[in-house]
Amino acid sequence: MESDGGSVDTVILDTNIVLDLYVYQDPRTLALRSMMAQRKLDLPTCAQGRAELIDVLAREKFRLTLEQQQAIVVQWDQASRCVPQDTIPEAPWRCKDKADQIFLNMAWMHRPCTLLSKDLQVLKFTKRALKEGVVIAAHWHGDVETMGQSSGETGSETLQIIDDQGRMI
Repeated sequence: MESDGGSVDTVILDTNIVLDLYVYQDPRTLALRSMMAQRKLDLPTCAQGRAELIDVLAREKFRLTLEQQQAIVVQWDQASRCVPQDTIPEAPWRCKDKADQIFLNMAWMHRPCTLLSKDLQVLKFTKRALKEGVVIAAHWHGDVETMGQSSGETGSETLQIIDDQGRMI
């Protein structure tokens, strides 16, 4: 995929990262937001991932009105690209949390890519997935070259894979 400014890299966002972007507006998502605004990322999703987002947004703990929930879903729909569910292959990694398996499957389908998730059941596949061209990280730290994405190399930058506790893996 190409943007006006060159190549576009693929990033799969787990629901908790979408929440960080649109509900919590976590400052750690600023670089990710910037890349999204510049249309430098391809953000594939699917019906199952979208349904999970809708379900999570409706939970009482977020105290979001129906209008707020709908606005977030519209923003995500505009930023992402929906992949037909029946085209997504099974990843070789099995997640104990069945709701998160779809994100691993999406990452497997879109190799090389980055999968952002804070779920420990997903993060445990970090080293195995990297061997297959999938960078799994809890937070976005710079552009895709920094994360070893664009050419499959890290160049002069150091690959930074951070777990959900903020520790470098």
